[in-house]
Amino acid sequence: MFSGGNQPKVVLARALAQVPDVILADQPTRGVDVGARAKIHAALRAAASDGTAVPAISSYLPEVLSLSDRIVVARASCVVATFDAAEAREEAILSAAMT
Repeated sequence: MFSGGNQPKVVLARALAQVPDVILADQPTRGVDVGARAKIHAALRAAASDGTAVPAISSYLPEVLSLSDRIVVARASCVVATFDAAEAREEAILSAAMT
C-alpha cells in the first residue's frame, strides 16, 4: 500500500496520463504532507496551463487561493459569491461563506 502522500500522487498521475479535458480535484491534498501537497499543486497547475479545466473543491482556504483563477463560494447548494483569485482576500471569502 502507498503512504498518505504517494497514493494521491499516483491517482493524479494516472488521471493526467489520459490527458483529460477536465479533472475534478475534490480535497486534492487532504491528509498529505507538505512535500506531497506541493507536488500535487504543481501537477494541477501544469494541467491547467496545458488547457485542462481543473475545478478544485477544498475546505483549506490557502489551497483555494493558491490553485484558483476564480473562486466561487457556495452555501446550502447556492452560489453566494464569486471572486477573481488575483483580487480575492481571505476575509472576504470567509465572510461570504459565513453570512
